Amino acid sequence: MGLMPAFLSRVFRFRFKNTWHMVMDMGASDMKYTCLKKDEDGYVLKSYGHVALNKSQIGSVLRPVDGGEVSVRVNMNDPSLRIRRLIIPKVPDNERSEVIRWSLEGVVEGSVEGYMIRYQKLPISAPEENKEVYLVFAISKDAVLRQLAQLKDLGILRPTILEPDASGLCICYAHQCDLSEGIQNVLLDIGA
Repeated sequence: MGLMPAFLSRVFRFRFKNTWHMVMDMGASDMKYTCLKKDEDGYVLKSYGHVALNKSQIGSVLRPVDGGEVSVRVNMNDPSLRIRRLIIPKVPDNERSEVIRWSLEGVVEGSVEGYMIRYQKLPISAPEENKEVYLVFAISKDAVLRQLAQLKDLGILRPTILEPDASGLCICYAHQCDLSEGIQNVLLDIGA
């Protein structure tokens, strides 16, 4: 299970056997959620809402009416989150993770070893030959562990996806709009 960005096309394929899918955005004292159910025509919005951040209310939201399992995706935010566009030399697949990891030295606070790093190759051309462009997310491992502990306290034992708010916003946009080369897109999350 990947804990951080399950990017773009992978998320909306819903490659999970569950028929219910829930997306959650947890704030300091409340949670916004959207619940989808798969049927023969695709996915149908079944409910959405806003509940207090307590175990009993969240537990009631997580119980589908048909008794099936729920696939839970959770957005998070943390001051340690760093999002960068990186241009790196083309390297063999087995070396790419390390090249990207060490390219973030000086971008993250402390050692890159204390960060979870995920990346996605962007569908744009690099300004130089033999280079590739990546969107890279880095977040403190401690922040992820704190979030997972909070989810466990709320009765959510294993989310399918735990990703930064910005990644979730990007996924929604990419699902609805064209991310063509040469077109600049700006996404704003104003919050509540």
